Amino acid sequence: CGSTCLCIVAVYRPPPSKKNGLSADIFFNEFPIIIENLAALPGRLLVVGDFNFHLDNVSTNRDAILFLDLLDSNNLIQHVETPTHNRGHLLDLVITRNSDTVISDISSSLQLPSDHAVITGRISVPRPKSTRMFVNHRKLRNIDLCAFAQSICASSIITEPCSDLDSLVHQYNTDLTNVLDMHAPARPRFVTLRPHAPWFDDSLREAKAKKRSYERKYRSSGLEIDKQIFRDYCNSYYRCLNDAKTSYHRNRFSNVDQRSLFREVEKMTSGKRTNIFPSSLVDPADQFLTYFNDKICNLHSKLCELPVLEPNIYLPPCTCSSSFSSFLPVTETYIKQIVLKSPTKFCELDPIQTVVLKQCLHVVLTPITNIVNLSLGGGSMPDALKVSQLAPVLKKISMDPEDMSSFRPISNLQFISKMIERVASPQLIDYLMENKIYPNLQSAFRKGYSTETALLRVQNDLLEALDSGHQALLVMLDFSAAFDTIDHQILLGHLKSRFGICGTALSWFRSYLTS
Repeated sequence: CGSTCLCIVAVYRPPPSKKNGLSADIFFNEFPIIIENLAALPGRLLVVGDFNFHLDNVSTNRDAILFLDLLDSNNLIQHVETPTHNRGHLLDLVITRNSDTVISDISSSLQLPSDHAVITGRISVPRPKSTRMFVNHRKLRNIDLCAFAQSICASSIITEPCSDLDSLVHQYNTDLTNVLDMHAPARPRFVTLRPHAPWFDDSLREAKAKKRSYERKYRSSGLEIDKQIFRDYCNSYYRCLNDAKTSYHRNRFSNVDQRSLFREVEKMTSGKRTNIFPSSLVDPADQFLTYFNDKICNLHSKLCELPVLEPNIYLPPCTCSSSFSSFLPVTETYIKQIVLKSPTKFCELDPIQTVVLKQCLHVVLTPITNIVNLSLGGGSMPDALKVSQLAPVLKKISMDPEDMSSFRPISNLQFISKMIERVASPQLIDYLMENKIYPNLQSAFRKGYSTETALLRVQNDLLEALDSGHQALLVMLDFSAAFDTIDHQILLGHLKSRFGICGTALSWFRSYLTS
C-alpha cells in the first residue's frame, strides 16, 4: 500500500431545494467530517464529483468562498479551471492533496448531449505487478483433432469395450486420459495471471507482437520515421482491439433468452469472487472435509435426541396406483443433443476437458451412450462416478471467512456422471407429470415454478381467505442444512410407496444415494 495506494472518492451534492430539505450549511457540517476521515487514510487521495458550487463566481458567491476555504484549510487543491456546465458554471471538480501529483492534463468537453462536461485527465499510478502461479499446463490449442480422434478409435474403449459397467467406466477414464497425455501432456510451468479477455485471439496476439517489434525498432534507432510508424501501428492495433471486444460482447447478447442475458450481465457487473479461507487452518482440505462430515453427523444425532411426540404424528399412509419400474434406453442421437447443450465446464476428475470432448464427440459417443444405458438399465450408479471434488464457498460476502460455518460445500462431478443424471431426470419428471403425482405445492426444481410463483401463491391464498372473511395464519420455517438432514432410507421408502418407483429404477436410486 503506502504511497502506491490511491483512494478515489466520488461525491454528488444535490442542489438545495424545499423538496429535498438540503442546504449548504448541512454540507459544510458533514463534508469536513468526511475530509478528516480521508486524511487519516494512507496513500494518495483523489476526490471527484458534482459539488454544485459556482466556483466560476468566487468573488460574490459566499458558498463558493467557504468551500475553497474548507479545501485550503485541509491542504487540498481543486484542479478544474474551465466551466463544466452548459450555462458557463464550474460545478464539477477534481480535488487532491497539495503535495500529491496524482492527476495532470485535465481538460473538459461539452460535446456530449449531457448538460455537464466530460472531465478527462491522466492519473499517475504505478502499474500493479503481475501475479505468477505455478501450474500444470496442457496446450489444448495445439491438439490435432484428427490425430486425437484416431488415437481414441485405436484405444480399447472402442476396439474392445468392457461389458461390465464399472470396468467400462474405468476403461473410459483410463483410455481418454492416456490419449490426452499423448497429444497434450501436462507440463509444469509458471504463468502470469492477467485479466480475463476472451476476445483476445491469435490474430490480436500477432498484432501485439508486431507492435512491440515496431516499438523496439523505434527505441533503438530514435528516428522520427520509426516513431511515426510505431504510432500509426499503435492506432491500428487499438482499433482492432476495440472492434474485437465490441464484436465479442455483441455476439454474447444477441439471440439469447432472458435467463442467459441475466447471467451474462451478472458476470460483467459482479466480477469474479475469490474465496478467502480461514487463516488458522493448517491443512484446509482435510479440515474442511472433516468439518462437513462432522456437521452432517451432528445434525442427525441432534435429530435423534429430540423427544418423540405422543401420540406419534406421521403422514397418512399413501399408496400409488401407478408404477415406474425401469428407465428407457436412449439413443446416441439423444445423448449427442444433451452433450452439446451442456455447459462447457470442466472438473479435475474428468479424463479430458469438456471442450475437447465436444470436438471429438463422434468417436466417444458410443461408449458414453453405453455407460448411460448400462447404468440406468442395470439399476446401478458406478462408484467411480459418485466421487466428487468439493470446493468450500463462502455463503455470503458479508460472512466471516475465519469461521468454517460460513462456508458451504460445492460438489463437482465428472461430466459423464452429469450425463446419467440428465437422462434420468426428464424420464422421472415425465412419469410424475403424466400420472399427476407431482406434489402440487412444490416450487423448487420444477420447470415453470420459482420463488416468485411460490410468493404469488401464498399471497393469493391469504387474499382469498381475507376476502372470504376467514382468519389467515402464515407459519414459516427455516431449516438449517435442510438437504443434509434428509434420511436417504426414508426418501427411498417414499419413492416406493408414494410415487410408485420400483424395480431397477428404485435400485438405481438406491445405488445413487448410497456409497
